[in-house]
Amino acid sequence: MTPKTVLSHAEVQGTLKIAQRGKWDIARLAFDPSAVGAKACGDTFRAATSALI
Repeated sequence: MTPKTVLSHAEVQGTLKIAQRGKWDIARLAFDPSAVGAKACGDTFRAATSALI
């Protein structure tokens, strides 16, 4: 499970280099205030998903 295979919507442009004209994403998690930014949020989701599978 990597940022190129499982990613948050906020990571698409930076990770996959797919232009997302006119979009914006919130890169904060209300349940985890320490996760700030697209990568940190994606890493949190990937870790939680890995723990479940």
